[in-house]
Amino acid sequence: MAATTKRRPASKAKARPRKKPAPRKKASNDTMTWLKDRGPQFLGLFASLLAVLAIAKVGLVGKFIANMVRLIVGGSYQFLLLVLLVPFLVVLAYGQWPRRFKWQHYVGFGLFYLGIMLVGSILLFNKMNVHNNYTQVIQTLINQDLNNHAVTTPVGGGLIGAVLYSATYMASSNFGAWLVAIVLLIIGLVVMFNLPLREVFDNFFKLAEGTGDFVQTQATTAHEKVTESIEGFRDRQRTAMNDFFNDDPFASESDKAAKLAGVVPEADASQPVKLATTKAKSPQDVLADAAEAEATATEFKMPEIVAPMPHHETTPTVPAPVTPSATAPAPEPDLTQVPIPSLDDAPAASMSFDPDFDPNDVIQSEHEEIAPVVFGADLPDDDLLPGQETPLTHADILGHSNQATSPKTQAHQAGVGHVEPSTITEPKADVDASGLGTVIDDKDYVLPTTELLQHIGSTDQSAERDALNEKARILHETLKSFNINATVEKVVLGPTVTQYEIKPAVGVKVSKIQNLADDLALALAAKSLRIEAPIPGKNVVGIEVANDQQATVGFRDMVEEAGIDTEKPLVVPIGRGVTSGVVKLDLTKMPHLLIAGSTGSGKSVAINGILASILLQAKPSQVRLMLVDPKKVELSVYNDIPHLITPVISDPKKASLGLKKVVAEMDRRFKLLAEEGVRNIDGYNRFVEKQNTSDPSTVLQKMPYLVVIIDELADLMMTSTVSGDVENAIVRIAQLGRAAGIHMIVATQRPSVDIITGLIKANVPSRMAFAVSSGVDSRTILDSNGAEKLLGRGDMLFAPIGSNGPQRVQGAFLTDEDVEALTDFIKNQGEAQYDDSMTVSDEEVKALENGGDGADDLDEKWDEVLEFILRAGGASTSSIQRHFGMGYNRAGRIVDALEDRGLVGPANGSKPRELRFTPEMLDRFRKNA
Repeated sequence: MAATTKRRPASKAKARPRKKPAPRKKASNDTMTWLKDRGPQFLGLFASLLAVLAIAKVGLVGKFIANMVRLIVGGSYQFLLLVLLVPFLVVLAYGQWPRRFKWQHYVGFGLFYLGIMLVGSILLFNKMNVHNNYTQVIQTLINQDLNNHAVTTPVGGGLIGAVLYSATYMASSNFGAWLVAIVLLIIGLVVMFNLPLREVFDNFFKLAEGTGDFVQTQATTAHEKVTESIEGFRDRQRTAMNDFFNDDPFASESDKAAKLAGVVPEADASQPVKLATTKAKSPQDVLADAAEAEATATEFKMPEIVAPMPHHETTPTVPAPVTPSATAPAPEPDLTQVPIPSLDDAPAASMSFDPDFDPNDVIQSEHEEIAPVVFGADLPDDDLLPGQETPLTHADILGHSNQATSPKTQAHQAGVGHVEPSTITEPKADVDASGLGTVIDDKDYVLPTTELLQHIGSTDQSAERDALNEKARILHETLKSFNINATVEKVVLGPTVTQYEIKPAVGVKVSKIQNLADDLALALAAKSLRIEAPIPGKNVVGIEVANDQQATVGFRDMVEEAGIDTEKPLVVPIGRGVTSGVVKLDLTKMPHLLIAGSTGSGKSVAINGILASILLQAKPSQVRLMLVDPKKVELSVYNDIPHLITPVISDPKKASLGLKKVVAEMDRRFKLLAEEGVRNIDGYNRFVEKQNTSDPSTVLQKMPYLVVIIDELADLMMTSTVSGDVENAIVRIAQLGRAAGIHMIVATQRPSVDIITGLIKANVPSRMAFAVSSGVDSRTILDSNGAEKLLGRGDMLFAPIGSNGPQRVQGAFLTDEDVEALTDFIKNQGEAQYDDSMTVSDEEVKALENGGDGADDLDEKWDEVLEFILRAGGASTSSIQRHFGMGYNRAGRIVDALEDRGLVGPANGSKPRELRFTPEMLDRFRKNA
C-alpha cells in the first residue's frame, strides 16, 4: 500500500507536465511535414512565374531575370526558358523532378544548346567586327540594357558562347568555329534522341544526293527554257529588223505583192541598178552602237582651267618709316610690282593621264585684270528725284506753300540761331550740322598710303596648278564609277581652294552628287571638300577642294589691286574669292555685318582689315568710329586716332551706355534729316555740298558715317546686368541705323542662340562665317551648313544681304606691325578728337551699377540676403520675410532692388524668382563692393 501510494503521485507528477506540450509538438511536426511535402511545389511555382516574367520581359523583375539569363546563354534565352518551363510545371504539379529524363537527354540537349550559343556568338561578333575581348563586350552590352531597363541589345551566345568562340576562333578561325558549331548541333541531336550513327549518316548522304539531283534537273530545265526563249526572241527581232530595213517606202503595191510572192523583177535598162552597199544591222549591233555612243558621251575632255601664273617665293618687303607732315602732300605710293616670271620658266607638268597637257594652256595669267566684285544690294536712293536740284520737304510733299508755312528756328550750335522764311533750313557759318557735338577739323589731314604696309610674297603654286588636269580626270572617273554621267566644265584655282564646275547630264539628280562628298574627298586625297549644289546662277555643281599648297593673300597687294576710293570710304576689300578676284563689301548697303567663328579662325584679322581699309580711304570728317573691345587687347592699338568719337571701350557697362548714346545720336540725326526734308545721309550730304557751293559764307559740315564695331559680343551678352540693354540697343541700331549713316559690325567667337539671338539675326542680314566646330554653329550663323568644313586662317563664307548663297572667300593677312605703322602715321598728324557727348564717364557707370541709388540706400541685410537666395536657389518676398523675421514691405523693397540691378528675374506667379548671378559674382554685388 505504501509502495502504491508512493507511485501514484510520482506518476501524476510525471503525467501532468507531459500532457501540456504534447499538442504543440504535434502541430509543429505537422507544419514541417506539410512544408516539406509542398516545398518543391512552391519552388516550382516560383520558378515558373520567374520564367514566364523573363520570357514576356514584363516589369523590372522580368527584365532583370531576362538580362541575367542572357548574360549566361545569350539571345536564345527564351528558348531555354521555354524548355525549362516544362519540368518546372511538373514540379509544380507533382512536387518532384520528371523521372523520364535520362542522362542522354541532358547531355544531348546541352551539346545542342552549346552549338546554338556558338552560332549566336559567331553571328554577333562578325557583325560587330570584333575579334578580341569577347566576354567584356558581352558584359558591356548587358550593362547597357540593365541601365536602360531594356532587353533589346543583341548579345549573341552570352558568356558561354563568347568563351567557346574565343577558343575556336583562336584555334581554327571563323571557318573552324562554324564547323564546331555544326558538329555540336548534330551530335546533340544524335545523343538526345539516341539515333544510330550509321543510319544518320546514310540518311544524310541520301538526302544530299537527292537534293543534288533535283537541283541539277531543275537547272537543266530552266537553262533549256531560257535558251529557247532567247532564240525565239532573236528570230522575231531579226525578222522585224530585216523587214524594217528592206522595206521600200516608195515601192508600189504590186511590187510589194510580187516581193512577198517571191517574184524577182526583170531587169530594165531604163532603170538604174541599185547596188546594196550596206548591210542591215542586227539588234545586237544596234545595242552595241548605242552603248558605244553613250560611252563616247561620257569620255573625259580637258576642262577650261583658270589659274594664276606660277610664282616663286619672294621675301616680304618691310616698308620704310613715313613721317607725315601737317602741310606736306601725301607721298606717292610706289606701285612697282615684282617681275612676273614668264611661261617658259614654269615647270613642265608630269601627269600619267594626259602626257600632252601643257601648263601654258591655262586660261588666266597675272596680266589679266579681274574687276573687283562689290557685294551689297543696290537699294534705291529716294533723296533726290531726277532733274531735282533741291530735295522735297515735307511741306512740298503735302502741298503746303512757303507762305503758309511758319518759319523754323534752328539752333544747331549753342548761341547761334536764325529765322528761316523758307521750309528748307540753311544753317549759317560755324554751324555743326553733323549731329555730333564736335566739329572735325581735318583740312590738313593726309591720308596714309599702302607704302606703310609690308608686301607679302606670293606663294609658289606651280605644282598645284600643273596637277589640275589630272585631278579633274580623277573627279570625272570617280563620278563615272558611281554611274553619274557628268563632265568637268571648268577648274578655277583659288588661293586656298580649287573649284571644279561639274555639269551633270539630263536626268542626274543633284542630291546624288551631294551624297558622294566623302567618296570624292577619298579619291582626291583632299583635306577638305565642300559641294555647292548648284552654283547660284549657273547650271553646274561646284566642288571646292582644299589646295595642298595654300597661298597667302597679302593685304597690301589686295588693296593696291582693288584701288583706293575716297569717294566711297565704306566700300572696303575683305579678301580674294575663288572665281571673282578681289571681293569688296559696301557697308552702306549691307547695312550691318555679323562676323562669327571659332577661336583662331581669323575674325580679328578680318576686323583689322576692314578698319585699315577705312583708314586708308576716309578722313575723320567722313567716318567716325566707336570700337568696343571687351578683350582689351585686340583694338587698343587704335586709341587716340582722330576717327574715334570715344576711346576704345573695354568695360561691358561702358559699352552698354555707349550703345545707348549711339541710339540717342541716331534719334538726333533723324530729327535733323526730317527738318531738312531728306530721307538719308547721302541726300543730306549732297544738300550740304550744294549749299556750301552756292553760298561760300556758309560753313556747313557734312554728316559723317558712324561705324560701331563690337569685337566680342559674347562678353557683353553674358554680363547679366547689361545683356538686356545691349541686345535692345543693337536691335534698334540695326533697324534704323542705315538712313542715319550708322552702321554696325558685330563679331563673336561663340555662335550660339543665347549670344546671336533671334532678334539680332533678323536685323543683321549680312553674315561672315569663319571656321566652326559643328554644323549646328554653321546653321546658327548662316542658316545652312558649310562653315564646319572651312580650313581656318581666314577662310570664310561671305553671305551679304540679297545673295542667293554664301561665297567662299580667302581673307587677307594683315600683320600687327602693319596696323601699328598705319595708326602711328595717323596719330602723328594730330591729337584725338573725341566727342564729349558720346564719351562714357565713370560717374555714369557708377550710377548704372547702383541702379540710380547709392550703396548706402541698400538694406543693411543686403549681403545676407544675397547669400541666402544663392543657397535657396531662388528669391521670393515671403521666403526673405520668414527667414530674416522682417516685415513684408521691407522684404519687398529688397526684392525690388534685386530686380532693378538685374540679379533676379521678374515675378513668376507663385514660383520663386530666377537667379541671374553665380556664386563667383557674389563679391561684385555686395553692398560695399
